[in-house]
Amino acid sequence: MEAFGELRTAWDGIILKDAVIKESKDMQQIIDKMERITEDGKIRKLTIKPGLKCHGVAPEDSRIVFNIIMYANSHKEPIDDSVSREKPCQVDLANSGLISGLQMAVATMRKNELALFVIHHSHGFGDFGLPPRVPGKALLLVALELKDFFKAGTSKNMISNLSSSLEGDNPQELTFREVRKKAIKNMKNGKKFWREKDWYTASLFYQKGIDLLTSYRLKNFVEQAKQQRVLLALHQNLAACGIKIARPALTCIHAREALEIKPDNPKALYHFGCAKLMLEDASGAVHLLTKVVQMRPNSSRAREKLHRAMEEKALRDRLALNVMESIDNLASSDLPDLVLDGSESSADESDPELS
Repeated sequence: MEAFGELRTAWDGIILKDAVIKESKDMQQIIDKMERITEDGKIRKLTIKPGLKCHGVAPEDSRIVFNIIMYANSHKEPIDDSVSREKPCQVDLANSGLISGLQMAVATMRKNELALFVIHHSHGFGDFGLPPRVPGKALLLVALELKDFFKAGTSKNMISNLSSSLEGDNPQELTFREVRKKAIKNMKNGKKFWREKDWYTASLFYQKGIDLLTSYRLKNFVEQAKQQRVLLALHQNLAACGIKIARPALTCIHAREALEIKPDNPKALYHFGCAKLMLEDASGAVHLLTKVVQMRPNSSRAREKLHRAMEEKALRDRLALNVMESIDNLASSDLPDLVLDGSESSADESDPELS
């Protein structure tokens, strides 16, 4: 693995610290220990960091955000490296243009998962490759990190127009009144798409409104107070969108921003708690949702989420307790001394635990 220099530092070097890789003498041994993704073993996988179980794998019609480092054969230099570029890739799975091996690899991954794949040329760049960078019949070694996935909005032309219009607005060339007016207009457009259940497009409008307001240099405390009122609504709405499009990290960011403006805001606390539950942080979810129920005791949604979070926390606490009891029992039992070379062992050679 010494040939693959970028893997030594990417993701804080976690790949080369993996037990399977550290214990293997060469690439072939690593391949032999990998999980078969296809029956013929032409695509294989080694999970380095598991992803979030609560979201499952990326749906076929979703948009994915991922990092990739790809090598062809044993070349020292990668043929693709989004980590060094510091710019994750984004593609729609329904029309991705990815090679079949990558398409099948991504289909096995969960959000936040990091994995290493080996892809046979029949699922890669074929017999002829892509000269000069990819030789014919190249075996691909691919490190993939699935950072996020979400259902793409239905209004693709609107999304494209949003990007160009965002680049065209320079808040410093506008008065505060004009900036605030544009931000409120974007919030209204976001609400329109929210009602149509196109939450991804709604999130783009809310984000544009936030960018406009935060890019403007405030002149006085009056402008700041007016800015904060609109920002609070935008952050709350964007946090809600994050729940709908299964992007809990996005929700956490904007719920925190809303709480910075108005601490103990029940809507922000509720969305924050829901996001924590999605991120499998049951303790954090219980803490936040308890505050919501205390402030809004008649909220059936908050009570229902809190009950679910408490059940999840209790389950995790029971599992942790069982593990600790097993460790205590193991420590108190009489175990024979372990023998590395087997010369003093009296165990039966057929014992599967020691063979």
